[in-house]
Amino acid sequence: MAQIARTAVVAVAILVLVALAGCGSSGSPAASPDPSVNAATQWAGSVCSSAATLQQSLKQLTSKITIKVNDSQSSLTQAKQQLQQRASAVETAAGTVASSVQNLPPSSDQQVKAAGQQLNASSDRSKQAVQQIKSAATQLQTASTPAEFTKNIVAVGTAVAGAVSDVGGLLGSLKQYGSSAHASVKDAFGNAHSCQALSNTT
Repeated sequence: MAQIARTAVVAVAILVLVALAGCGSSGSPAASPDPSVNAATQWAGSVCSSAATLQQSLKQLTSKITIKVNDSQSSLTQAKQQLQQRASAVETAAGTVASSVQNLPPSSDQQVKAAGQQLNASSDRSKQAVQQIKSAATQLQTASTPAEFTKNIVAVGTAVAGAVSDVGGLLGSLKQYGSSAHASVKDAFGNAHSCQALSNTT
């Protein structure tokens, strides 16, 4: 965990330094369509799709910041705004995961319901970790100099590391369900295209 935290802190710090130097680029997450064949598969697909979006939003959070050199706003202001927007996007994505998990079809059998309970616990941990990111990013808004901003970014990096770990646990569970020993769970997650796509990612 310590190594993950150091890596996340360094990654976030680097993107800030690059941004304040006037360089950067942006990316966009890809969406995965999810046709489904029954209620349980539709639910599983929704969970996997929202989890993939959350993973992408975390990656986007630590991607380079785009600075417009001739903009009326300073580089520092632009960097703060973009990080705040990205943190909000991660928070929204985490909320969508929680909603998807809780939308378990009443007709699901006990094994699928048990999987839903496990995912609900994992989703709650991820959501709490993401709230730490939003809190740290909000604190950054008080920075008035690049030096203060760079110092405070360490808290964001630490929060990101925690979220990456918790979301990684959620994704790991989703991947395992596709090969579950319980037929109903395996069918639900194995037949959802977004879950299949998730299982093929590293």
